Amino acid sequence: MVDKPSRIESVLDGLVTLPSLPTTVTRIMQMLDDPDASLQDVGKAIAQDPSLSLKALRLVNSAFYALRDKVNSVERGVVLLGIKVVKNLVVTASVFETFKGGEASLLRHAVACGTAGRILSRIPGAAITDAGEAFMYGLLHDVGKIILQQNMPKEWARITAKAGEGKFPAHAIERHELGADHAEIGGLLGARWKLQDDLVAAIAGHHDLTRCATPQQRSKAAFVGVCDWMCYQAGFPALAGAAGSENPGMWEESRLDRGQVTVCVEELTKSQATIDDLIALAA
Repeated sequence: MVDKPSRIESVLDGLVTLPSLPTTVTRIMQMLDDPDASLQDVGKAIAQDPSLSLKALRLVNSAFYALRDKVNSVERGVVLLGIKVVKNLVVTASVFETFKGGEASLLRHAVACGTAGRILSRIPGAAITDAGEAFMYGLLHDVGKIILQQNMPKEWARITAKAGEGKFPAHAIERHELGADHAEIGGLLGARWKLQDDLVAAIAGHHDLTRCATPQQRSKAAFVGVCDWMCYQAGFPALAGAAGSENPGMWEESRLDRGQVTVCVEELTKSQATIDDLIALAA
């Protein structure tokens, strides 16, 4: 065990910085939270950022949103999709940008986990029943791994090597090596990005439900834990050779039946083409 105290501050001391959302995205998020802001204004703000505008248009016209007609302008896409979907769209585009510098397996796992969330959201009684929201939760859950990879390359290389042996899940190795894990760091990033409290708690607590303050947060974090477990069963691990995990309380708190989820694993396994399409959008 490392001599550092088992506190997340000890890891943060070794990080250069937590990335901020781009200024344009921050402004758009503020507009979306403003009841007086119009969707037309939001569309114009997105259109002013070429990179975000391009990603937004590609996402809007993808099979992911299944719109009947092709959308040629961000402004029209925003009006068609509505505030909640646009907020998810903007954050998704930003997350794709963050994942671009990471290992390919991390992006594939993140998109697969989001896809698993969309599949599970159809189950009656699931903690998250909105498909777009479920995708967002899955997509963001391991963003802390990107932070570790980019800022602590030596430590990350050691962690990935041990994880590749398949004996212990990555988050357990991280805690042993660093005194904190990617979920905690991801939760800090989510808070810095001013994401909703339930989403931040799900990111921080998907391996440890005690990090969640309310029953709703625990159930959503457990939902993400099941999504993560599905990805390992379906062959979409975050790291090659790494072991998945079933976290304490995951099944009970998620209100999901293992038998139902096993069927969903089969569907996720067959979703390779969809996952590849979404990964292409991140390029």
